[in-house]
Amino acid sequence: TQAVKLVNATQRIALSGTPLENRLLDLWSIVDFLNPGYLGTREQFRERYSNKAEDLEHLRRRLAPLILRRTKLAVAPELPARTEEVITLPFADDQAKIYAKELAAARAGLQQKGTMELLAAITRLRQICCHPKLWLESVGIQERKSKITADDPSSAKLDCLLDMLGELLDEGHSALIFSQFTSMLAIIEEYLKQRQVTYYKITGETSTDDRAMVVREFNADERPAVCLLSLRAAGVGLTLTKADYVFIYDPWWNPAVENQAIDRTHRIGQTKPVIAYRLVAQDSIEEKVLSLQDEKRRLFAATLEGGTDLASS
Repeated sequence: TQAVKLVNATQRIALSGTPLENRLLDLWSIVDFLNPGYLGTREQFRERYSNKAEDLEHLRRRLAPLILRRTKLAVAPELPARTEEVITLPFADDQAKIYAKELAAARAGLQQKGTMELLAAITRLRQICCHPKLWLESVGIQERKSKITADDPSSAKLDCLLDMLGELLDEGHSALIFSQFTSMLAIIEEYLKQRQVTYYKITGETSTDDRAMVVREFNADERPAVCLLSLRAAGVGLTLTKADYVFIYDPWWNPAVENQAIDRTHRIGQTKPVIAYRLVAQDSIEEKVLSLQDEKRRLFAATLEGGTDLASS
């Protein structure tokens, strides 16, 4: 940000699909690049604007003259419907025991180790929600491997995903599966191999040329197929309109990132209705993630939605 603000230019434009990702200061940073001082200094902005409704309305009116928004509905009104659903699942028995054990250990560790331990504990809890194997690997109880063994602990989300995939593929549909954890994608991949499901895969390790090839082959494949994708590496820039179902296997803190992932198939060229499922472990940190997503959506709506209408009125 500091480097960009040093660029000597007579005109400045900011182009973003996610102008507010984490907090209100994101908006101040963009506007301070466009028009320094328009929203005051960083400290003045913090003092003036809070999450109160009247503050957000004032900020929305201040931002309105600077913003031109083009929504997908305005650009491509011909797109078919898009439906999103959250599927909340109770833990499997052994999974619940592992989660409770790790949660107790995390609470005890926080009192001794502080913030860094908090971040590590959150990651471990999220791993257990996905599949206890990820946690076993991260704490060194089990070697990092995706091979399935008879004594593996079970995962409620994986069981649900595989059941739903079986039905969808039998009906001729194709699906995208997103996860933050490439090790989770590797586990899913093993199950797809076992069931002889046609699948493709794109992660951060996939080169640019290979990504383009995977996209072409997936879209051209006449068979029902699955594409496994890491959320951060493959959530933008791809067109995968062959699929009409999307699974967000583990929720991420920023709803805009998930929306961009779903948009890999709900975009120009899609002819079928798109259905997206978010799989969430009940009574877990994943429900806290959903709460944070809702708060970010509220902030976005209160500060940016309708801004263009305000500017023209």
